[in-house]
Amino acid sequence: MNGRRAALNTNALANLLRHELAKAGLPEEDRFACHGFRRAYATRLYKTLRQQGFRDPLVYIQEQLGHEYLSTTQQYCQLDDDYRYFLIQDAAQALMRHYGGEDDDD
Repeated sequence: MNGRRAALNTNALANLLRHELAKAGLPEEDRFACHGFRRAYATRLYKTLRQQGFRDPLVYIQEQLGHEYLSTTQQYCQLDDDYRYFLIQDAAQALMRHYGGEDDDD
């Protein structure tokens, strides 16, 4: 219900967000839609779960968002290049620990 005790229009929140972003003077390329909150939630949750050592954060997020396919969830987690580099380094260290970190001079 809104202040007039009428049901909110289904686009009311999107229109309000669009208006407030324009009023804030954000350039067009920095503006986002309501769906951006969902993406931000997925991204932040992924980073938090990884930091806490959660075993399979993407599967958990997939369940949270109700996605049928894991590939959809992967697209939602908008990771910057620095974070991707961190993930690659983390994976490399895990492989080194698993395989003993010895060079093979064959």
